[in-house]
Amino acid sequence: MLKQFIATSFLFVFLFSFLSCKNLKQSSSKDKTERSKESFQITDLKIGSGNNKIEIEKTEFKIGEIIRLNFSAKNLIAVKEKNVKYYWVREDLTVRDSRNAIVLLKAGIIDQKDLISRKPLEFVNEISLKNIEGLKTGNYTIALLVTDMIGFKTDTQALEIKLK
Repeated sequence: MLKQFIATSFLFVFLFSFLSCKNLKQSSSKDKTERSKESFQITDLKIGSGNNKIEIEKTEFKIGEIIRLNFSAKNLIAVKEKNVKYYWVREDLTVRDSRNAIVLLKAGIIDQKDLISRKPLEFVNEISLKNIEGLKTGNYTIALLVTDMIGFKTDTQALEIKLK
């Protein structure tokens, strides 16, 4: 299932890249893509709990407790169209148990296109492992795959959590 998800994700990025490059060639000379010399990356990844944001950073959770994740994205590529610069970020997330089996897959948990002027770019999401059949206490890994949809770059990070 993970191999199928990864293959589908790469196919999507490839097709989007191909179509976007074709559209860029056809766009006016005033439209341009601005590129950073540094690579795209996830920064300031935090995990914890809270109402609308992370109020307490922690890595131990009760089964069914809301888990909040915050991160920033560095070196996004922005596109300028009609004097407006924007970015587009997508996040996919998996949770794996200690045997490396996927217990939760959230494709496109974030799919955000917005003005680049809204910096700093902090992304917030939440997950719950509440209704997962056969879920037991123990150690789990939350992995994020974040994609700069305009720059066709990805970065991954993983966090270890414990369910009690």
